[in-house]
Amino acid sequence: GEVAVSPLAFDPTKTLAHELAHVVLGHVKRDPDAPDSRALAEVEAEAAAYIVGAILGLSSAEYSRGYVQHWLAKSGKLDMPEASAKRVFSTAQKILAAGRASKSTSEGAE
Repeated sequence: GEVAVSPLAFDPTKTLAHELAHVVLGHVKRDPDAPDSRALAEVEAEAAAYIVGAILGLSSAEYSRGYVQHWLAKSGKLDMPEASAKRVFSTAQKILAAGRASKSTSEGAE
């Protein structure tokens, strides 16, 4: 799979983390017409992107909070389901680990 981020995106790094989260979470394989499918997918991807950004020192808390609240409201849920929260943390960990592996691989080639 490939992801693309517009160079005009407000925060390209956070947007990249959000789109990578969709891939890692398997959202690209979901039926977009399934009830709550898009809303919960957006909540999970943005929450994972927020964690990745926070660990990398990026400040997107205000934007991410509003984005997650918007999509939670669309899903009809007040809180993120526990299963989704677990998936979010696992996804953030995988994205960060992939970045570390990629960095060490490129450093070894120098």
